[in-house]
Amino acid sequence: MKALLMLASLILLGAGTACAETAAWRSSYFDGTTFREGAPQKTTAVFSRDGSFPVIQVTGNTPSSVNLPKGTGAAVVFCYIQSSGGKLSSQSGSFPAAGAVVEFRERDRRIAIRTDDSGYAVVALPSGDYEISVQGMKKKVKLEKGKTVLLPIRVGKRMVD
Repeated sequence: MKALLMLASLILLGAGTACAETAAWRSSYFDGTTFREGAPQKTTAVFSRDGSFPVIQVTGNTPSSVNLPKGTGAAVVFCYIQSSGGKLSSQSGSFPAAGAVVEFRERDRRIAIRTDDSGYAVVALPSGDYEISVQGMKKKVKLEKGKTVLLPIRVGKRMVD
């Protein structure tokens, strides 16, 4: 009887894992102001799904899955500089802030990460309420276990005549 219960629990555990593995990836892209669902082909997008570490890559490729550590949620931060006016008006209206330091604070805990060349930073942290600061800009965010939060942060503005 014990062996039968053990076998049944292994089968159910495997079925639960298989369901998590087959959950569809959601893609989002930055449109110059905020993140939008879906992504045009051949653009950089954030792929996320519950329980998995988010992936930033060009659309058209299948993301590889890495599970989030137990009890954590993920934050995808995109730091950008808004640009507008003059000869730049035909461009997307923003460009990435590479190398920006992003600090997460929760009570006594402080964690700092740096954005990559494309302005993105990805981190998994214990679920909780955090204050995020980048170059004097601050945001509050709630990280939930197994969930991904997308955070666009404007760190500057470039105006051209």
